[in-house]
Amino acid sequence: MKNITLDFIKGILYAYADLNTPNSNLSYEYEIIEMELEKDESIFFRNQFQLPEECLFIIKDINFEEFQKSLNNWFFKNGEILNLKINERREDNYIKLFFNNLNDLICIKDIKTVEFSHTNEVYYELGIYYEYFFIEGDKNKYLIYFKYED
Repeated sequence: MKNITLDFIKGILYAYADLNTPNSNLSYEYEIIEMELEKDESIFFRNQFQLPEECLFIIKDINFEEFQKSLNNWFFKNGEILNLKINERREDNYIKLFFNNLNDLICIKDIKTVEFSHTNEVYYELGIYYEYFFIEGDKNKYLIYFKYED
């Protein structure tokens, strides 16, 4: 088993966020936050981002492939790194490597995504464009998120 740490995973996320951030006031933020396994995801999410009660969302299951597709979108298709024109096969290899490292750390059992109601006001603390995921592992849950903000 590899000796993967949460700081190592954070370092990868921070590197991709930095590579994607343009030379402007706009920025990318990629983060992973550990939480206790028995904590309620909805309450944790609402508290983490100080969301008012009228902000409606659901947390729904997604499969590993959908999560990896989102990773590819955030790492290679959304920001400045897009200008590097990285070979699709290399992108796939980097996504698989990241996912495998994440799985080595967490022992992924389940992945959920946060889906917001279209009737919501825009909550800028969530970002201009964003995706939030809960990943359940053997010992803990993790909130991993990707957002683009100004």
